[in-house]
Amino acid sequence: MPAHNFSTIGAIRVAIGVLACTLAILLEWQRPEFLVRIDEGVRDAFIQFTADQEPEDRLVVIDIDETTLEKIGPWPWPRQRIADLVEILLGSYGARAVALDIVFPEPGDMEGDARLAALAVHAPLTLVQIFDYTLRNPEIHQGTIAGGLARSPNPGVLAAYGYIANHVGLASARCIGNIGYLPDIDGVLRHTPVQTRFEEKDYPHLASALRDCAGRNERKDISAKPPASTSLANENGLWRVPFRRSLSAYNVIPAIAILDESAPHSLISNRYVLVGSSSLGLGDRVSTR
Repeated sequence: MPAHNFSTIGAIRVAIGVLACTLAILLEWQRPEFLVRIDEGVRDAFIQFTADQEPEDRLVVIDIDETTLEKIGPWPWPRQRIADLVEILLGSYGARAVALDIVFPEPGDMEGDARLAALAVHAPLTLVQIFDYTLRNPEIHQGTIAGGLARSPNPGVLAAYGYIANHVGLASARCIGNIGYLPDIDGVLRHTPVQTRFEEKDYPHLASALRDCAGRNERKDISAKPPASTSLANENGLWRVPFRRSLSAYNVIPAIAILDESAPHSLISNRYVLVGSSSLGLGDRVSTR
């Protein structure tokens, strides 16, 4: 074969290699949606396959489930009953700290609200609020936001445009965490905002607020410093949730078993407690794969 044919073939091979490298760089730089979906899908499958089955002994979930609603009564409950649930968890069961994964934008019964407000000031009780990261017209402004930090110099803090917060009677709570979320482009929740910036103040996410609340007395506010996980956030202020444990690793106890105190005390004593609901009628759900 003539020498010039070898040169031509070599040039073609080099051109193909350069083209392939350029295409790979462009795909990685632009990160089209289909490529992100493939990458994340593979990662999701790996996480599910390798999830740790060993029981989680730091956190307990109290579920206001369908069985509890059937026995106790439909939602919304009187605030007195919710205050009872918190007091039993902190008093009888000796929980380390309790978070209510429920927002109360409107006042309820006066005595129940007063009890919840007192618990939120004097006990390790963390309330929640929801920040909205979508620009809307009009913006959502419901309730009274609380628990803001002085604006940090960190540029990687996710900005919010609206919120759903508790009513003004609960605004003195010393421990408040954000449960707003921003799903990935495929609708799956894999990241959570470490801090949220709204009107020149920064607000911690629920996990940081709950952890910090357990170690603060009534004269100190959890807003003294940013959450430790701030350093784990990406350039957009989002932290990738590790999802190290399988769902079966968590202790989930029906709320009725707390209200009638039939649940074993050993499952809750000195643990963090998250009170939420699996009942489909009580809130939003988002896929985490």
